[in-house]
Formats: sequence, structure tokens, C-alpha cells
Amino acid sequence: MKPYITSYAATLISSCLTVMGTLSAAHSQESPPQPPLQLAAGGTTEYTILTPDKPSGITHSAADELAFHLKQITGAEWPVKQEQARADRPEIRLEITDSDPAVPQNTQGYRIFTEGNDIIIRSRSPHGLLYGTYALLEDKYGCRWYTPDETLIPRQETLRLDPFDTSAAPAFVYRDIYAADVFRDRKWAQRLRLNSGTFRWPDKPTDHLYNYMPGYSCHTFEHLVPPDKHFKTHPEYYGLVNGKRDKNLLCLSNPAVFETALATLRTDLARHKERPCIVSISQNDCGGWCQCPECTRIIAEEGDGTGLLMRFLNKFDDALQGENVTVHTLAYHTTDIPPTKTKPNPGIIIQLCPIGICYGHYPEKCSHSGSEGNIAFERKIKGWSAIHDNLWIWSYHINFAHSFQPFPNIHTLPAYIRYFADHKAKGVFAQSDAGQRATSLKRLKHYLLAKLLWNPQADANALTREFLEHYYKEAAAPMAEYLAALAATIENTPNLHTWIYDAPHSRYLSNDFIEQSENIFAKALEAAKNNPVTLNRVKIEQLSIQYLILTHWLRGNLNRSNEEILKIVDEFETVCRENNITGLSEHDWKDEQRLQFIRDIRTKAGAQPGN
Repeated sequence: MKPYITSYAATLISSCLTVMGTLSAAHSQESPPQPPLQLAAGGTTEYTILTPDKPSGITHSAADELAFHLKQITGAEWPVKQEQARADRPEIRLEITDSDPAVPQNTQGYRIFTEGNDIIIRSRSPHGLLYGTYALLEDKYGCRWYTPDETLIPRQETLRLDPFDTSAAPAFVYRDIYAADVFRDRKWAQRLRLNSGTFRWPDKPTDHLYNYMPGYSCHTFEHLVPPDKHFKTHPEYYGLVNGKRDKNLLCLSNPAVFETALATLRTDLARHKERPCIVSISQNDCGGWCQCPECTRIIAEEGDGTGLLMRFLNKFDDALQGENVTVHTLAYHTTDIPPTKTKPNPGIIIQLCPIGICYGHYPEKCSHSGSEGNIAFERKIKGWSAIHDNLWIWSYHINFAHSFQPFPNIHTLPAYIRYFADHKAKGVFAQSDAGQRATSLKRLKHYLLAKLLWNPQADANALTREFLEHYYKEAAAPMAEYLAALAATIENTPNLHTWIYDAPHSRYLSNDFIEQSENIFAKALEAAKNNPVTLNRVKIEQLSIQYLILTHWLRGNLNRSNEEILKIVDEFETVCRENNITGLSEHDWKDEQRLQFIRDIRTKAGAQPGN
């Protein structure tokens, strides 16, 4: 295998395949040497899984997951009972308590330890018990949930456990990945310790931690004061821009706008009985401010437009006291500047959206100096974290304009997650594919994101190597080489930046990179040729390079014969069809753009009608 090009790749390839724990803030307590506990042998066990009496849905889920996986590991049946049914036999106990100082104060944290012949998973909340359960399965027995269709549950006829005592808590209290796999397989998302209202818990809808009220996750101004209902009769509700009213903006200084929005929200809250919940009071997907005299006066008084928004939000927060509702907003485009005068009420969630930054370089090394670039973003995140203790991040891990094309952000992903944590962010929403899109390296990306959102200090290189070995199997080595080549396109060029709307002809996606990647994928396909599952996985990732070839050729930037292009586009369409991969861009929900792209290629290449 060729030597790798980048420092990232060298570290990745040299990292060992040792099973890595991902516990954060872990500590171990010294204890006298004790013999190992024998939990199961020969397909039988004496252990009982014990829950508190009247356990919640999440506690039930933790016990059921423990019993399911331990049976897969050992072949034994692991009975689940409640405290009141205790018997004289060894136990794995799930305990909720506030009295153990060794249990992290973070309610999602846990302590796992042995006590005599028993194993105890202890937390201050049911969710902590669930996460402790997965930690036990991962860190002591090697279970992995790489993707919805690739898991690792190592078989052990004799199951032993050395005495231990460890505790951990997540770095971010809110952890979410916006991706089709999360929507489609909630159990998988749960096993990766994601916890948002983007998906429902498998047992009870009220048991997930972060539940957005339907219709109130983001960009809600249009819903709160709908233009189709109010614009004709009350144009003054909407922003005045260059002398004209703009339906996309609200006049936030108008008291009637607040009352109308609050009335809409209260009507929706009356229909939505789940509590607690989050309601986003946030601008439409655009920027700008109303220029009416009163909004202009307040902005001048505040020193910035964000102060005007903070006044509006604080009124909502005050009005909703006692409702068990959390107000949320986006710091996005023109609202991402930290306010200099009016600060948000302490309970409001401020979600900062670095939509314009370059993810191709490490945060401390990127020279992107645009108004929404990395240098400006650092000022913003420092400003927000200095004035507010409830800061979340909306991070972007997809090319919205060209979802198929390669996006070199895997190598920097761990650094950015650490960067957010270092700047006191408490939650991260990681936006990836929202449908069936073949976004660049998405399965690896989602696994890494989930692991790093729990523990930003986890060894990402070891996690990556382990994922490649288990997901791409025979083709792991060439896929690692492809990762290295992709990182090299941008890593060592400080003034060449990435963006989430980059075009296929962006400089880092050069013909040289295409040729190099074709050679790598040829090796990957050859390695996987006898394993249909792995072969299909390689072909799905190869779509990114095929898309580059086709787009470069369509623009006249790549010299390929018509016959070769027709062969590539046929393969491209076949893999998309067989894997239900649709959508060329963020808004291509009906798959019209992708299908037209294929027709354009075939027409230019001289395909016969009907082919």
C-alpha cells in the first residue's frame, strides 16, 4: 500500500485496532485485588437483571437492552425483575439515586461498579441508566453499533468481568444528528446515545430528553405570524425594507406582532400535551432587519440588531413561565452577532449556526476571513459563551447544493467538536443527509459524530480505523487511502476553503484528485469483489467520484470518451436505484434534479433514445 499523504492519514493508519472505550471524565477507584466475576458459562447464567419497582419506560428499555445483548453474547437467558421480586442470586442492578457522590451530577451520567458478585449501574436519572448500560456493553464486552445494518456483538461462551468502578457523563447534554439513519432506526440512534426529539424513543414518546413541539424546531416566524393570513390586512406586521414590506421578516417592535405570535403559540401548546418541550422562536431562513422608525431606534439603542431580537424573545420567555416550555432561537446570519446590551434570559437556548465556515481546515488554523468565515465565527462563539450559559451549536456536515460530491471534513470533525466543547457549548445539532442522499462518507461521519458528541476526547483515529475494518472489511485499506487522499485535497492549503455549497469544479476537487480516487476505488472494488455486501458499500461511496467525473465532463473539463461516460452514468444510476438513493441537492425532494442530470449526461454522450 502506498505511503499516505497527510499527517491525518499517517495517524489514522498507524492507530491500532484496540477496542476503545469512549468514557468521558472517567475515574477509577483503587480496590483490593479480587477474582473475576463469572457471569455466564455454557449458555446459562445465575444472574438476574434488577430494576427499581415501577420502572419508567427508559429504565425498562435499559434492562431489555442489557438482557438482549447479553443473550446474544452468551446464549443465556437473562431474566429481568423488579426490586420487589429480589431473590438470593447475583444481580445486575439498575439503580436511580441522588445519594451517591460518585455518580456525576450531570443527570445523564452514570457510575458502573462491582460490589461482591453484583454489578451495579447507578445514575440520577433513567437516561443515565440507559447510557450506563450501553457503556457496560461497549467497554467491557466490545459491542458496537456502527450503522443500522452493521453491528458487532462478540460471542463469549464464558463471560467474566474483573472488578471495577468507573463513572462518566457526556460532554454535551444535547446530542443530535439530522440524518435518515436516525429517523429510520431509532433503536440504533438510542444505542449511540443520541437524545433529541428529532426521533421518538421506541417505548414512550414522552421519554426522550429533548422534545421540540411539532412545527417549532426552527425558522418559525412564518408559522407564528403567517403572511397568507395577515399580510393583506396587516402589512405593518412585517419588516419594512427599502420602503416596502417584506413577508420574510417581522417587525419585532410592533406589540401586535408579539401578541399575534403568542396567540398562535398558545393555540399550538393547547393541542400539544407533551411536557417538557422546546419551542423555537426564530427567524425565517434569511437575514435582515425591519427598517421602520421604531425598529431602527431600538437597534441604534442596542448597538446591534440582535438586541432587538433578545427583547422579543425575553417577552416570550416571561410569558411562558410555569408552562414547562423552553424557548429556543437561532443565532443565524444577521442574528449571530452577540448582543451588546439586552442579553437573553438564562433559560433560553441560543443555537449558534456557523453556516459559512470552512470545515476543511482545523479551527485554529483556518484563515477564512469572510463575514461568516472561521475568524469571524471565533469572535461570535467567544462572545456568546461569555454572556450566556445555554449555548448550542448547529453544525453542518453536508453539501447542500451537490449532495453526491466528496466533502473533505472527516479529518477535522474531531477538532471542531472539541472546539465547540472548549467554548462552553452544551449541545450540538449535526446536520447531515435528511433523505436518501449519498452524502460523502455519511455512515462513518454519523458514527464518529455520535461518539465524539458523547466524548470529544475519544481517539477518533482509532474509532475511524475500527469502523473501516468492520464496515468495509476486505476494502478497509483502500478506503483508508481514499480518506487520506480526500483530506490532502484541502488540509495543506490554508487559503483554499470549503463551503457547504461548493460546486463540483471547486479547486480542491481537481482532475488529479479524480484520477487518484479512481485508482483507489479500483483497488477497493477488487478487494471486495467476493463479498456482495461490502462491494455494494464501496459502490455507494464511489458515487461521489462518479459524480465528479460526470459533472467535470459535462462542463468540458475532463476528457473521456462517450462510451466511457455512458458506462459510468449507467453504473451511477443502477447503484442509486438499487439503494433507493435520491436527491441531488437540499431541495431535490422529488428527485427531479438528479434524474434531469442523468438525462443531460446521456443526451450529450449520444445515447440512443430509450437508453
